[in-house]
Amino acid sequence: MKHLIICREYPPAPGGGIGTYVVHISRLLAESGETVHVIGQLWEGAEKKVEEKYHGRLIIHRVHFEDWPTSVDRKSGYSFISWEEKGLFGSRFRPQCFSWQASLLAENLVEQEGIDIIEAQEYEAPLYYLQLRRALGFGPKRCPPCVVHLHSPSEFIARHNDWDISLPDILTAKRLEDYSIAASDALLCPSRYLARQVETWHGLQEGSIFVIPYPMGDCLTLKKKKNT
Repeated sequence: MKHLIICREYPPAPGGGIGTYVVHISRLLAESGETVHVIGQLWEGAEKKVEEKYHGRLIIHRVHFEDWPTSVDRKSGYSFISWEEKGLFGSRFRPQCFSWQASLLAENLVEQEGIDIIEAQEYEAPLYYLQLRRALGFGPKRCPPCVVHLHSPSEFIARHNDWDISLPDILTAKRLEDYSIAASDALLCPSRYLARQVETWHGLQEGSIFVIPYPMGDCLTLKKKKNT
């Protein structure tokens, strides 16, 4: 089976838990004999547009999202090519720029590599433009199912921190994430609590979100100081 996972936070690009999840699940799938393509962000220490691991079963594709420093203290020198990239990067919600580039690359991979399933988190809606273009009849005729992995909806984060939900960046993130969730072919979540919360908030049928715990990888144990 051929998987495609889209994750801007794939290490060593800056990010958090969802990037760690993608590292572990992509490795585990590749070690099990599956073929996994990952679309991430170019970053210091990850400066190749295409990189292969695990005897070619894990292929990492990276696209520019922002200018990053290199190991020799110079800039990457990248400038956006298309007016779409420039416009989206210059908007109040920059992650749209990554979503746009990732979506076009994903369409090419679907045609060229025969992708069977596509996965991405809802946070920042990296699947938004792929789903939107598909709904409008653009892109390849093959339409692999799009699975949205619930991680941390921006609206929930904003409400928990008492941020103004009407701010352009938060409102745009909410609208794109809402569309991506609604247009998904399946929803995954590592947490029963978050799954039920999203079902209630979005008016989804109870039990419609598949709860699958995160895979455990080889991580260093953090040493904690004893309370004094």
